[in-house]
Amino acid sequence: MPNRVRVIREARWEKNEIEHLCFQWCQYFYEDGGSEDGYRFIWRRNEKMLPSRGQARIPSGKILKQLVAQAEREGWDDYTDVRGVEGICCLCHKLTDNGIITWVEGRLLLYCRGCAHPADEAKWDALEEKEQQERERQWAAREHKQGSF
Repeated sequence: MPNRVRVIREARWEKNEIEHLCFQWCQYFYEDGGSEDGYRFIWRRNEKMLPSRGQARIPSGKILKQLVAQAEREGWDDYTDVRGVEGICCLCHKLTDNGIITWVEGRLLLYCRGCAHPADEAKWDALEEKEQQERERQWAAREHKQGSF
């Protein structure tokens, strides 16, 4: 279970002036330092989120479709991979082959490792560990093939 959630983008349906059903694209941070990106529905009352332990009542399929359509129009409805992206960093303008993408003030931005926000460090560390394991696996396979093992 995540111990912290960061909302990246949100679409809202107003039930009344106080209550809103929200469709959110989030980053979930876990106690072990890992993180995942995903989507959720959650209710807000007076701008405070009302977590319901994995469930949010959705009044109708029409409202569900409206919220997903809003996310689609804004371009964040099917966004899954935010790391390991190639491109130009929006801050230092250097080419990176291992960037991270995030939403800032309604815009999708690419950052290199040096310019990324410290909150994204857990993602970078996990990615580097996975890459190091893959390099070690390839080295061991090469050594075995050459008869050194």
